[in-house]
Amino acid sequence: PNTQLSHVNNECNSRIDEATEQLESGKPIMTFRNPPRNLYRVISACCWGLGAGMTDGVVGSLLPFIEAYYGINYAIVSLLWLGNALGYILIGLVGHHIDVKIGKWKSLIFGAICHIAMSAILVSGTKYPVMVVAMFFGGVGCALNLGNFNTFLPSLGAKYSGTYHGCYGVGACAGP
Repeated sequence: PNTQLSHVNNECNSRIDEATEQLESGKPIMTFRNPPRNLYRVISACCWGLGAGMTDGVVGSLLPFIEAYYGINYAIVSLLWLGNALGYILIGLVGHHIDVKIGKWKSLIFGAICHIAMSAILVSGTKYPVMVVAMFFGGVGCALNLGNFNTFLPSLGAKYSGTYHGCYGVGACAGP
């Protein structure tokens, strides 16, 4: 227990040292309200988390309908999750390079476009292989934005990252 407390104290002291350095150098400390647009960034991140949770959570509840509509079995339907996972894996491998090449802002936009493309294709009810590719794009978009939000929100404080992930969980429960 004492080692855990000393770890927490060291972490707090580290944050205090960082804040002191920022103040002494004249740089303003980034907070939830500084700059003021951070408030909107946190709100949009939480809304994104809610929506991403909904789209990730709804596939399982639609499983019987997908099987009946396409006349396929459970093993083939599971390719939807595989397509999504491959999108996450790809971004896990190259996401940093995308951020460096086009920047975080354009990376967020690209992620949103991928997620919108996935939703548009899934809603159309087109051929099943196209649905699997759509889930791949959804995985790419979700992973890009998840990574960007996971690097931005903790800089404001752990509670904002927790709130974001809580919104994702609420979406995953509410989606189905």
